[in-house]
Formats: sequence, C-alpha cells, structure tokens
Amino acid sequence: MPKPAGVYRIFLTGGSTAYGSGAPSQEQTIGSLLNDLLNKNLSKPGLRYEVFTFANPAWASTQERIAIENYLSELQPDLVISLSGNNDVFWGDAGRNVLWFSAFSDDFFKTLANTGLKTAGRKELQDLPQARPLPQPVPVQTVAYRLEKNVRLGAHALQGVDWVFFLQPTLSVTKKSLSSREKDFLSNSKEYYLQCYQAISERLSTIRLKNFEFVDISGVFDRYKSEDDMFLDQFHFGDKGNAVIAQAILASLAPKIEFSMRKN
Repeated sequence: MPKPAGVYRIFLTGGSTAYGSGAPSQEQTIGSLLNDLLNKNLSKPGLRYEVFTFANPAWASTQERIAIENYLSELQPDLVISLSGNNDVFWGDAGRNVLWFSAFSDDFFKTLANTGLKTAGRKELQDLPQARPLPQPVPVQTVAYRLEKNVRLGAHALQGVDWVFFLQPTLSVTKKSLSSREKDFLSNSKEYYLQCYQAISERLSTIRLKNFEFVDISGVFDRYKSEDDMFLDQFHFGDKGNAVIAQAILASLAPKIEFSMRKN
C-alpha cells in the first residue's frame, strides 16, 4: 500500500538469518526487533518506523538484487538494508555460480514436477544450462566479485535510495570463545569462509556509491564467552543472538537516519 504520511519505511533483505530461521516467535526475528528498537529509540512526534522483512532461506545476493530491482524499489523505501554475505560463500563452497543457479526451494519444486512427469510417462525437466555445480568450490575472488556485481546493480536500481549492506556473522569467522555445542557445528570449510569474508569485505569496502554503505558486523559476537551460547548452528541464532544483531544494526543506522531527518 502507499506509504502513509509520517512513516520511515525500511526493507530488510537476506537469507535465512534475516528471514528469522531459529527465532522462537515472529516478534523475535531481527526485523521485528529492529522495528521495535527504532520506534523506541528514534521516535519523534508524528514519525514512526516500519521494518518489513523481505528475505528467504537460501537466498544469495542475486535473489536479493532481483527483489530490490523488481519489487522493493517500487514500494517507496526510505532505506534498504541487507544482512547477507554468508549464502554467497555457502553456495560458492558448493561449487555454484550465484549469478545463475537454483536454490533449495527451486530444487524441491523441480523434484516435485519431475515426479509427476515421470509418473505420467513424460520427459523430465532438465537442469538449466550452466547451472550445474562445479566439482570444487568457486574461487574466493570470484565469490567476492559476483557479490560486488549484485551490489552495484542493486544500488543503481534504487535510484538514490540508501542501501546499507551488513556482512552477517557466521560461525566459521567468529572469534567468539565457542561452547562445546557450538564447536560441534564448525565446518570443514572454515578456512574457505575466512578467505571469502576477507575478500568480500575488501571489495565492498572500496565501493564508492552515494547510496551504498558497507558495514561488517561479522565479529558482533567476538566479545562473548563460551558460556554464552549464541549460535544455534553454523549460520543461525535464537532470540539472544537476534537481539545482539538488531542492536548492532540500530547503532549503525541511527546516525544515518537522524542525519536524513535533519536534512529533510
């Protein structure tokens, strides 16, 4: 619906972490927590904030970019934020080209369709050309390049609307003292994640676009001790972890939003 008067509208994109996988309730997703924090800490007479989560499990930066280009840019955003990066590395580790690939939901519906076609004696659907995975992980710099490409295209589509990209925490790159349970989820690809995150950070930090900002919050849990269980698995968090992430996002956004309000 059209944006009401007195509303500052934010869209949150990303994969399963931004979507809320692991949150015990809708109210404890990162988007909902951020919505409450903004209205509590930055409220003014005649102004309220609304944060819409537009994320999906397994999305990489390509799906986010398409969502921004084709949909979010049409919904009168004042700000777009992404909590992202991990899935580009995840799919790169699986040998997939994030610019041209099928994610879990796509594969599920293809399997469903092929089951019906096979039962009916029809020819099954084939893989998209060039969408098959490589037998080895995608080179680190290629992962970072593809993410940067999506960022540049998405920022152009927003036509001046600000976009803040938050590089999300993930178990393989955290410096947190891990609990024994958290250690069980460490990936054999830890070194690959570290290298990809470093390459992504280096590339996105050098982007000079008026409406784009990169913020690395991958170390947001580094100060926590082993008795502080934050990671549910390699990529996801419960209410405690989501709250820490929402606070970190608020701390980064507050000066930007307040400056924008003064300017307008």
